[in-house]
Amino acid sequence: MRSTTRLFLLILGLLVALPALADGSKKQIYDRIIGDNEVVGGSVQPHSALADLGKRVALVIGNSSYEHVGHLPNATRDAADVAAALRSIGFSVQEFKNVSKNSFEEALSNFSNVADGADFAVIYYAGHGMEIDRQNYLIPIDAKLETDRRLRFEAIEMSDALVALDGVKGIRILLLDACRNNPFAETMTMTSPNRSLSRGLAKVEATGGGTVISFSAKEGTVALDGDGQNSPFAKALLDNITKPGLEIQFLFREVRDRVLAATDQAQEPYISVSLPRKEVYFVPPDTSSGSSNASVAAPPASNPVVSDFYLAKEVGTQEAWDAFLALHGNTPDNFYVRLAKEARQKIAVKPVVPAFQQEAPSVDSLSQDDAPLQFP
Repeated sequence: MRSTTRLFLLILGLLVALPALADGSKKQIYDRIIGDNEVVGGSVQPHSALADLGKRVALVIGNSSYEHVGHLPNATRDAADVAAALRSIGFSVQEFKNVSKNSFEEALSNFSNVADGADFAVIYYAGHGMEIDRQNYLIPIDAKLETDRRLRFEAIEMSDALVALDGVKGIRILLLDACRNNPFAETMTMTSPNRSLSRGLAKVEATGGGTVISFSAKEGTVALDGDGQNSPFAKALLDNITKPGLEIQFLFREVRDRVLAATDQAQEPYISVSLPRKEVYFVPPDTSSGSSNASVAAPPASNPVVSDFYLAKEVGTQEAWDAFLALHGNTPDNFYVRLAKEARQKIAVKPVVPAFQQEAPSVDSLSQDDAPLQFP
């Protein structure tokens, strides 16, 4: 069934490409189906422009299933969707969900080795976080945090995530959707009257060239988990991170504006930037076709949902989206399945009748103004 549906998508691509046959160019047909991608052993490889950007790596962690406080519904979904989006634009992603303290530390340690010498590195975390005495902490799922003293032993200092990015030679980005309302604050015993527990996370300034730090909510405020598939911050990221030609500072301004609009001005993301003069992109402008709005190329077929999505998108017909949904529609929470459904709904269902097949109106049906002129 799966191979048949994928073959159907390819046949549709050939039908879309038939005008190129007039030129006798196999390359034109090939390009119309998969753009500038390369098919190697049946897998669609990233656009060459992305491959030329060097070593791109990411660590993505989502914590939802906390053992000692309530479930946080969207965090793991946010992480999975962000991981898929990063893979689609050429990042090698290490993805984890529901990690304990030991697993969190191990993930950061391993990623520090992976990120060494990278041209572009991203750490994204969705889950609980808290701030005490202006020190930010990320909370693993096994934390109890009965007293403030336990933070050092049961939580992860945010600065450890920055340390994991120390070896990056290019752009390093830390994204934290961890300012959600803190359930540990209600039960945590403060052992010192001089210590303060604040809402949200404390502001942290980006230092060193090529660093971006973004929180889902500014200092002293909390972020919403969201009522839909994703938190407002994650959704704004997902809507923008794969756009070609969106310079990174404008990208985060767009994220800020979208989050403010989605939360009725209640949540404002925080961003601190220390970047070089040159423009920085998650996805550079596509200059091959002279258009900055060209589609992002498909990722490796190690994720067949994403590869099939981009193939259906390239074909762009109702039948292509139907074929994709027939193959992958059994995972309705998947980011690309939801995008496909939205794309499918936007396609007009009314067929366009070619002019040569349309019947000419009769004289009797014409209005007085449209009727043929009568000559004596």
